[in-house]
Amino acid sequence: MTTTAVFKHREIRAVSHFCAWRISRYILIILLVPLSALHYPSAFYIIAALAALPAAVNLALDSSYPERNNEALRQAAHPDIMKQYHFSRTRYQAERFGFVLALILLLVWQWIQPTEYWYDFPLGRVPVMVLFFYYISQTVFYFCYRFAIRKACR
Repeated sequence: MTTTAVFKHREIRAVSHFCAWRISRYILIILLVPLSALHYPSAFYIIAALAALPAAVNLALDSSYPERNNEALRQAAHPDIMKQYHFSRTRYQAERFGFVLALILLLVWQWIQPTEYWYDFPLGRVPVMVLFFYYISQTVFYFCYRFAIRKACR
């Protein structure tokens, strides 16, 4: 592979990850809303963290390093794809932070989930199921976006 082909491949991978992380985060928030209504306060805290922290990280990085986005767009092999999917380096880092944060918060929620109550038994494994669905949906969306972007670049 030539260096330009490797660069294009990495760019497509980055945009695919970015889009998959964003869609998976929205789906996770939609899944957690009914759980917070079922009196799972941990679900509400995860929703609040996933709604606020990636935006705050994006704002902090965007104001600290505005030249990164402009430089990345100038050096891009597919600037039209980056504009179409609203991709920037700081948004990519913020979505990556949100993905890792969601995984950690779901693992902590499962770890602190009480299992000694009989009425909580069917719902006692909800955090693991949500974590599994979140990770699988991110993986599926990654491959879907990767296929769509490759098809659009041809």
